[in-house]
Amino acid sequence: MIDKVRDHEGEKAKAVVKVVDSGKGISSEFLPHIFDSFSQEDASSVRVHGGLGIGLAIVQNLVELHGGKVIAESPGEKLGATFTVILPVKSEHQSVGAKKVEADVLSRPLASTDIQDSLKGIRVLIVDDDPSAKDAITETLRSFGAETQSAESAKDGLNIVTHFRPHVLVSDIAMPEEDGYSFIRKIRALDPNNGGKIPALALTAYAGQDDIKRVMFSGFQAHLAKPVDGHRLAEVIAQLAGRT
Repeated sequence: MIDKVRDHEGEKAKAVVKVVDSGKGISSEFLPHIFDSFSQEDASSVRVHGGLGIGLAIVQNLVELHGGKVIAESPGEKLGATFTVILPVKSEHQSVGAKKVEADVLSRPLASTDIQDSLKGIRVLIVDDDPSAKDAITETLRSFGAETQSAESAKDGLNIVTHFRPHVLVSDIAMPEEDGYSFIRKIRALDPNNGGKIPALALTAYAGQDDIKRVMFSGFQAHLAKPVDGHRLAEVIAQLAGRT
């Protein structure tokens, strides 16, 4: 539902967007933490619902950058939730100014493209249960010249390995049914000719020192925390593939 209202002083128009669902709901204990980064009611690496726990934090950050605010409300578990986004409505004069700033930014020269084709000829398998994250990683790596295939589960990823023969594996850790730790153990159990020695990168929201140690001990060769810079991601994959 979208509406336009004025604030209490009646000075500035505001756009109000409400998103209402009748799903899982939010407990009263967790509601104050709903916008915290990496916060999830079920924080185990194997869970029913996917996601990173950063989506709502990003939403809040974007809304606040535009001078607005976002509010979460829920009567409790299994009773749905309502998210209200309130944004200031710019005048026509302000909009023209904003378009000029945008044009100035777009006209600036791009950063160095020294590694634009650094992944050319490299096959990368991406395993991530979050479609948005998976698509973003795929597009980023393709922009650097990589050939990619993707899977939304460890099971699908294991099936793809044997026929795609990737040079590098990029896997999430927290996934439903089977997590990245279990997945990499199954990869390492494969015959080397079938992918058992594939260099692997864990790209995950689990970024603590203990998480990094567990990732490396499980069979990954590298760890990066989400969200990741595209150039850094390409750099690490190039190193794993033996490119300088």
